[in-house]
Amino acid sequence: MSNEVVDLEYESQKLSEDRYERQKRISWWDQELLKNSNILVVGAGTLGNEVCKNLALLGVGNVTVIDYDIVEEVNLSRCVLMRSEDNGQNKADVVAKRMKELNREINVTPLNVDVVYEYGSANYRDFDVVLMTVDNLEARMYINRYCYMWNTPLIDGALDGLACSVQVIIPPKTACYECTFSNLDYSIIQNRYSCYGLLRNAPEGKIAMVITSSAIAGGLMTQEAVKILHNIEPTLAGKKALIEGNIDEFDITSIPKRENCLGHYEIKPDEAIYLQYSNKFTLSELKESIRNAIEDDDFQIGHDRSIIYGGKCPSCGKQKEILGLAGKISESEMTCDNCGSILDIDTSGILRLDDRTLEEHGVPDNHVLTLYLTNGRFKYIIPKRVKE
Repeated sequence: MSNEVVDLEYESQKLSEDRYERQKRISWWDQELLKNSNILVVGAGTLGNEVCKNLALLGVGNVTVIDYDIVEEVNLSRCVLMRSEDNGQNKADVVAKRMKELNREINVTPLNVDVVYEYGSANYRDFDVVLMTVDNLEARMYINRYCYMWNTPLIDGALDGLACSVQVIIPPKTACYECTFSNLDYSIIQNRYSCYGLLRNAPEGKIAMVITSSAIAGGLMTQEAVKILHNIEPTLAGKKALIEGNIDEFDITSIPKRENCLGHYEIKPDEAIYLQYSNKFTLSELKESIRNAIEDDDFQIGHDRSIIYGGKCPSCGKQKEILGLAGKISESEMTCDNCGSILDIDTSGILRLDDRTLEEHGVPDNHVLTLYLTNGRFKYIIPKRVKE
């Protein structure tokens, strides 16, 4: 029997100096795994603040935060990481700064981009989990599709007054976010645009939000993410939790996987062509790389967005030169400078202008493109990772 004297005060002090000591007491907890994890949070508003605060305190080592909106006074009653002096600053920048104040051991990358048009689909393959905290149905649709493309787990959170919901998507095993879409959902997205896909000048609706329901949803989302990182089946996989704060009811609903769902983007190995390219390439340069890879000249390259190549006035015949994505150009921009008539627009999903860059065509960096071959065949052009 050992007669060694244990200095309890010293041992207690050692435990107190480890900031993660209490969470390490969970039997399956792996702090090193969290330190090496890589999470994407899309949306740095009310719910995004709660999620990001949780990730920082837990010690998740690598977090990317996307939001192109700015901080306003109205955010301060429900965004724990924002202050009055932050008004007018980008939300992602502010959240990243405050996360580092909470925990200087973590890496946080803020991105001030529009996730629908400016964040390439191949980026989603680099994350262990994506947390979706946006209040925009179109953004949710594309985030869901791109996560499904790479089998990246996705957790969605939503707020509505005292109510909130959380859905966990494990592609391709479970239903995706779009599996629940009705025709009305697609109509809501389409109503933001004209028949040509131009952005309509219509105000976006606002929903009621309060910090209490945000804290509940943010905690549940983060907890499910931690399970996924530890390779533990999340409780809500293929399900949606609905928390009705008005009557304090908690309900879990299973979401059936819908066959032929438009959200089920899948890339089979024989459909993929990996090339080293960026959106700074001209279309001609990309075509040359493709020819070297497939030894074929008969193909077209498609974007998953509509591109406007200009317009012509039906009244006076005046041409208007413009190149850009339809969804980023408003209806008011596509009128005749000469007589004010609405232009007939030349739009296509095919990249056409050999001397212009992919970026000028509206292709974000690190984005998957479609290669259309003869006889109805197609392949996906995927940018190689730097280390591939």
